[in-house]
Amino acid sequence: MMNRLKNLVGGNFMKKVTPTPPTKTFSIPFPPSKREGKELAEVFRGSLREPFFKKGSLNRFSAVLIVLLFLPGLAGAVEVSARVTPEMATIGDRLAYEIAVTDAGDMELPQTLEPLAPFELLNVKTVKEGKAKKIVFTLTTFKTGKHKLPPYSLPVAGKPVSAPAVTVEIVSVLNPDVKEPQLADIEPVADAPVEKSEYLLWLGIALAVLAVIGALYWYLKKRKPVAAAFPPAPPLLPSDAALNELARIKGLFVDGDVKGYFSGISDALRNYLFAEYGLDAPEKTTNEIERSWIPLLERERDPVAALLRLCDAVKFAKAHPAAGDAEQAYAEAVRFIKYSPKVKSRPPLA
Repeated sequence: MMNRLKNLVGGNFMKKVTPTPPTKTFSIPFPPSKREGKELAEVFRGSLREPFFKKGSLNRFSAVLIVLLFLPGLAGAVEVSARVTPEMATIGDRLAYEIAVTDAGDMELPQTLEPLAPFELLNVKTVKEGKAKKIVFTLTTFKTGKHKLPPYSLPVAGKPVSAPAVTVEIVSVLNPDVKEPQLADIEPVADAPVEKSEYLLWLGIALAVLAVIGALYWYLKKRKPVAAAFPPAPPLLPSDAALNELARIKGLFVDGDVKGYFSGISDALRNYLFAEYGLDAPEKTTNEIERSWIPLLERERDPVAALLRLCDAVKFAKAHPAAGDAEQAYAEAVRFIKYSPKVKSRPPLA
């Protein structure tokens, strides 16, 4: 590039420039590269050291004009770089694929990425750092091996500029020495070793439980029975039980239950004879009771026998005594139970 400029504008501005043949042409790339831009700047600074309107000023004017033409390209030089982090990852890890553009200015960076099998695009974001901009693509993949991300192309000044290709290696999380992992068979349940201290512990617990049970049994067996808060009621005497039966059936005659009334009187007398004197009256007929009568009650044989025959007449012959006879029969039964000589019952109170 420097040689081209010297040939174009001349190395010595005081010397006469030899005209070049008409068939020989020079071409300068536009926009220039960064190195060529620096060379243009050196030529421009050298031309400014001489007076502008001296001999050969036309060549200096040409040099200035050429430099001015290349300044827009020099000022707008853009560099695009690419990288992926981390360069080695495992299956499913997130990868940051960065495309950095220096001196981007107001350039709008694309937010799209062509499908890159076997990678999956998860997220896209743009980061601005001064005049530079950066696109960050978040990728992931589930395929092991070395994968190459192709050059990423960006339009700069109407022309595509590509970022270099980058490579990333994806490794498996499994043991690399095992090529094809195989499922192992289920092993049988292993018996846990039992130590001597554990045996002693369970033996101590068993002995403690037996000791508690023995102490409880001894206590329950040896303790004195607790007296009842209220003493049990004494059993009813035969005379009291018979009088209670008569009181229960007293109102049946008035209610019209004549048979129930006289049957109650008969049952009260028979139960009293059995309980007080041991005479099996409930299972005997009236005639049998009269024949087996006890000597202690000799004076009461006829009145009691007559009362029992009246009750039999009502029960079996459907007799219907008058109200006065019913009251007299009830009174006779009460008198006999209260005042007959007692064997088990206490004598009646005066």
